[in-house]
Amino acid sequence: MPRSKSFQPDAALRRATELFWEEGYDATSISGLEQRMGINRFSIYGTFGDKKALYLQCLTAYSADSASGALSYLKTPGGLEGIKRFMHSLVDAPAPLRRRGCLMMNSAVELSGRDPDIDASVARHFRHVERRFRAAVQAARENAEIASNVEVGEAARTLLVLAHGVLSLSKTEFGRPMARAAIRTVLDGIVRKTHPT
Repeated sequence: MPRSKSFQPDAALRRATELFWEEGYDATSISGLEQRMGINRFSIYGTFGDKKALYLQCLTAYSADSASGALSYLKTPGGLEGIKRFMHSLVDAPAPLRRRGCLMMNSAVELSGRDPDIDASVARHFRHVERRFRAAVQAARENAEIASNVEVGEAARTLLVLAHGVLSLSKTEFGRPMARAAIRTVLDGIVRKTHPT
C-alpha cells in the first residue's frame, strides 16, 4: 500500500504560486521553494516534477483561481456592469495584491520566447480572458447597454489590453486615478460608438 503524503499538495502548490508571483521565475530557487512550501526538494520533485513543471502547474492553478475570482464578474452579472465591476476590482484590490500585478503578464514579460510550454500556458490564459470579455460584450450589446455597431471581438481585445494597463498602473497609488480615468474613457467609447457618417 503506497504511503500517504505528509503534506497537502494543493496547499503546497498555492504557496509555490505565491512565491513565484512575488519573486518571479528566475529569482525563485529550489531552496526558497522548500522553505515556502514547507517540504523538501525530494517531495517537490516527486510530487510536482522539476522547477519548470511546478511553475506550469502554478500557472494553471492561477488561471483557474482567476476564473472563479475577478473574472467571475464577466459572467455574473455579466454585460456592461460585469465589465465595470471586473475593471474596478483590479484598481480596488488590496495594495499587496496590486503591487504583484498579474502572474501571467509577469511571466510573459520575464520569460516570453524562452520556453514554448510557458508561452503556451500564458497564451491560453489570455485567450480565456478574451473569451470572457467577448461574452460580456455580446451580452451588453444584446441588452442594448452598448452601441449595436460595436464589433465584439475588437472590443474584447481592447478590454484585454485595458485590463493589463489597469493592472500595471494600479501597482502604484499615483497610478490608480489614471487607471480609473482610462476605464471610464474606454467604456464610454464603447457605449457611445455610432455608425460612421
